[in-house]
Parts: sequence; C-alpha cells; structure tokens
Amino acid sequence: MKYSIFYLLAIVVAFGSCDRVENPIPGDAANYDVTLFPGNYATAYSYPTFGSNSNNNINVLIEDYTGHQCGNCPAGAIAAKGVENANPGRVFVVSEHAGFGGISQYQRIHTPNEPEYPKYGRNFTNEAGLTYATAITGILGNPYGMINRKPVAGSSSASLWIPYGQWQTNAENILLQNNLRANIQMAVNYYDETDALFVHIEAESKTTLTGNYNLVVYAIAKDVVDWQKNYAVFPNDVEFYHHHNVHIGNVNGTWGDPVFLGEIASGAKVRKDYTYKIKENFKDLEYAVIAYLMNADTYEILQVIMVEP
Repeated sequence: MKYSIFYLLAIVVAFGSCDRVENPIPGDAANYDVTLFPGNYATAYSYPTFGSNSNNNINVLIEDYTGHQCGNCPAGAIAAKGVENANPGRVFVVSEHAGFGGISQYQRIHTPNEPEYPKYGRNFTNEAGLTYATAITGILGNPYGMINRKPVAGSSSASLWIPYGQWQTNAENILLQNNLRANIQMAVNYYDETDALFVHIEAESKTTLTGNYNLVVYAIAKDVVDWQKNYAVFPNDVEFYHHHNVHIGNVNGTWGDPVFLGEIASGAKVRKDYTYKIKENFKDLEYAVIAYLMNADTYEILQVIMVEP
C-alpha cells in the first residue's frame, strides 16, 4: 500500500503531520467515495486540516498541447520541461493530448487499417482536455500551449495560445509578479489497492476578488513510457518515449467547482474534498494531482500547485 500525505505551500513541497478527525465525511460528498478507502474509513482514515498558508508567490501552469502522433511535438515537451526544471516548485507542466479542432493527433490521423496502429493504441485523450481545445478558441495546432491562460504580455492579440518558443519568456514574466490574488493548499493520499486518490484542498483569497472563480483539479500520470512520433530522430517512431505529466482526467469535472462568486473579501477560505479512481489504461504508474483556481469568465489561472503522493 502506498500511503502518504503531502502539504504544498505553493513554492515548495513541505512535509508535515495532519490533525486526526474522527468520521470525516465531507458535507459536499458528491465527488467523495469513502468505499475507495481500503479499510474502515470511519476509524482508520486520517483527515487533514490546514494551517496558515504563508506563500506569497504566483506559480505557473504550462499546458503543453501535444499528440503522440505529432512528430513536431517533442520539441514543445523539451521546452516545457526546461522551464519546469529551472523553476522547481513554481512551474508545473501538463501534457494535454488534444489539438486543433479538439481532435487528438491519434483520432485525426489513425484508422484501424493502418499498419502502425498497434504502436499508438493507448488513448491519451480525456474529455476535459478535448473540451478546452475547442472552448478556448484560437489554437493553431500542436505544439501550442497556454501559460496560466494569459495572452502574451505586451501583445495586441487576446489569444491565450502561445507557440512553444515563447513559453519560457511568458512563464518568467509571471514568476516575477508580486500580486498574488489567491492561494491553495492541498493534501493527497493514494491507495494502490483501490487505485484511488483522496484529495483535500483549501482555497483562500489573498485580496478582494470580484467575479466567478472555479477550483479545477487534475489527475496526472507523472511518466508514461509509450510510442511517440518524433521527426527530429530516425526512425521517427520512438518506442520508449517518456511522456511527462500526462493529464489523464479531471477529479472534479471539466470546469471544476465554483468556490468564489461575486465579491469575495480577502482571507475568505473554501475547503473541498474529492476522490478519484485511476483509469484502467493508466494504472500502475506514479501519479500527481494539480489544482488551480481559475477565473471562470476569462479562463485565467490565478494560482496553481501540484502534489505527488
């Protein structure tokens, strides 16, 4: 059994103990299934509480839109991973297998009659990622991406989609800002007996917020070794390619949960608890959970964190 609780105060992952709460069943339990706990939940589960969040830094989410039949996409993955490596604990990459028109490279190119079909048999797509590729308009193809879903600084374009050659500059511009508007804390337990994640999150406003803000939570497969088309090498079909931080599904729906609505005072807090069962085609891997607070009207991400159980 894998069992661990991790606290992340936005720029670092700090390990700490959690207070024990007896019979902890959340009030909004629609997305919380206690039967996924491999034991007596009422007496054996350790339900976390959160202390003060002292973080003052804005983190960055790089959404790398890619496809395992996209031969130019490994270059985007290298660029994204480079920014993440240079900013540990503050930049997080999500590999999103969706693309132009909301169609993955796998769906757009493949038919079962093609001889290469067995190489690319795993479906890397998920419903939320495909929805984002169409709902957030302006994508020109893969590899394109979004940096906290903000347009290029100083550009006249309102498009949120940015070519991978500009990801580093845009991420660094956000990292230097000091106007943190919201914070997130998260604790995660994973149980391999049931292939289940138990996720606990506290979102907090750091200033007065006006508008509608949703908490969105992703399940991530940290490293998926599978086929990838890569035009930079020969042969182009790479059998043991390492797909980094693959988005395998949303823990709480495509657009998440509304947590702050209207005018919200500084210091307001909302607690959310979820469970998520790992999909069959992504079992037996290492997982992480990414949570971000998003402006529901503009898609802008105010804060993001990641926890690895």
